[in-house]
Amino acid sequence: MPYPPGNGVRVSAPARLHLGFLDLHGGLGRRFGSIGLALEWPRTIVEAMPAPRFYYQGPVSHRAQRITEHFYKVLSKQRLQANRAVHLTIKEAIPDHSGLGSGTQLALAIGRAISQVNHLPLSIPEIAALLDRGKRSGIGIGSFLKGGFLVDGGLKPNGRIPPLICRHDFPEEWWILLIIEPTLQGLHGTAESAAFHSLPPFPAEQAAALCRLTMMQALPALVERDIKTFGQALNAIQAAIGDYFAPAQGARFASPWIAAALQQAQQWGIPAVGQSSWGPTGFALVEGETAVRNLQARLIQWAKGALQGGPKLQFIITRACNQGGKMESFVDPTK
Repeated sequence: MPYPPGNGVRVSAPARLHLGFLDLHGGLGRRFGSIGLALEWPRTIVEAMPAPRFYYQGPVSHRAQRITEHFYKVLSKQRLQANRAVHLTIKEAIPDHSGLGSGTQLALAIGRAISQVNHLPLSIPEIAALLDRGKRSGIGIGSFLKGGFLVDGGLKPNGRIPPLICRHDFPEEWWILLIIEPTLQGLHGTAESAAFHSLPPFPAEQAAALCRLTMMQALPALVERDIKTFGQALNAIQAAIGDYFAPAQGARFASPWIAAALQQAQQWGIPAVGQSSWGPTGFALVEGETAVRNLQARLIQWAKGALQGGPKLQFIITRACNQGGKMESFVDPTK
């Protein structure tokens, strides 16, 4: 049934950590393969209401407009009837090009909201394909669908979206400290594509080792809630992938300032540190809320002396999101 005037839909999409690729060699017929984790915060929240004309407001509204225009265009090519214009409000947005999946989550949230307003029975994978998401990794799509810790199976030739092959709740007692450099963006768009094409072939033996680390160390440790062993596996995966991408991003980690903070955290015995996707966002994994708050305070104090003259880093506490994206209806109180 049509939405009454003033009624709309609100969609919340979690950020994600992309923790590494498993097989950049591709010799078995599938390439990439990823591991990752959905986060409680930051997140993207989109509200959509039927409207007489298209209207956009909030942060990244220019990006929302491009996504919306593209979505309506591809819906028309697919002969799907999307006749209702929408008023889109971006209530919250994941920082752009920070390595936290901002583009995919914004696209999926907008696509889901527009589909609901127009009564289109499109699944999240269908929306992702229409909006050209998931070209290399399925972690963002899986984060929206199910949340938790995720493994995707990579892309086969001419494949559109990597299949999700493993999903498990992330322990609630494991906390994450994000380290963000607000003035720096990671590689994206044509620069990202060029970086992939410029890198040398990935050794098959190293791809095999990464898959073994995931299957025989990281996943069992996750199930058994063994943060020390899980951290050892994650650190090894991060080192291998970071070093492979170093020629494209300048070093193992994109930001030298964040790299210094991660190194300091490691010296304090933190179980796992790394960079999400192309960064620059870094992360540290610890057990317990007290531990993560202590780490945050120590790094803030350390940065005051060690990073003088550098950018002001943000140290943000978050946890895993084990539920995925959410959608709810609402009534505009002004109508």
